[in-house]
Amino acid sequence: NVPQNGGAAPQSVQGGAQAACCTCSTWRGERSKLLDELAEAQAQLAEARKACEALERDRSAHRKEAEDYVEQMRAKLRRAARRILRTAAEETMAALKFMDAKWNARLQHELSELKQQSSLS
Repeated sequence: NVPQNGGAAPQSVQGGAQAACCTCSTWRGERSKLLDELAEAQAQLAEARKACEALERDRSAHRKEAEDYVEQMRAKLRRAARRILRTAAEETMAALKFMDAKWNARLQHELSELKQQSSLS
């Protein structure tokens, strides 16, 4: 019993081996492509993380700037409020002094009139 094809594997086995080899090399190529895509995605992820960290630092810096600005505005408002209150107090004191002087003058005038009336009597 000598095989007709000279001792080589049957045609179906040879085709299967070639198909398996082809699939294996295709898989290797696919695997290599997938690994390259994975490496690129990991690099992009690292860049995105760095960008997020930079944004967080910027946000923290802007938050600090905003807090400083708010504190400056509060101080400015406190100074303006003090100035307004001081001016109002000065104007009130001036008005009170004026009214006091006016009342004193009126009282002096009435006192003079009373003295004149009492001296005439």
